[in-house]
Amino acid sequence: MELITLKTFDNYIEAHLLKTKLESESIYCFLQDESVVATNPLYSFAVGGIKLKVKKEDFDTALKIIQEENIYLEQNQSNITCENCGSNTFYNNYKSVKNIKGFFAMIISFMFQTYPIYYKNVRKCKACGFEKET
Repeated sequence: MELITLKTFDNYIEAHLLKTKLESESIYCFLQDESVVATNPLYSFAVGGIKLKVKKEDFDTALKIIQEENIYLEQNQSNITCENCGSNTFYNNYKSVKNIKGFFAMIISFMFQTYPIYYKNVRKCKACGFEKET
């Protein structure tokens, strides 16, 4: 049985949500490097994130399911526009540290080699970089 990487994640919660969706559609899937990233999220970049693997023969079906989910999300978010430039393309759940608390949290996390203790999830515009809390 050959497994192919369908999608990669830096967050194990999102990976499990998609894995559960695929399993509910009777598609066998496997999360590779999940325990490494869950133990220390900074290792996500070193191992290439959490990889969602599916069987080669189920790849097209799983890809179709993901695309249907993305179309649904895009339809619900298409009416949201950037306050700065009017664009409707965003990075969702972008981890931002653009204030003084975030700056000190990054310094402390580098000093003690830990995961950043402070960040905000924001919606970041792909066109101009404007950030807004969700």
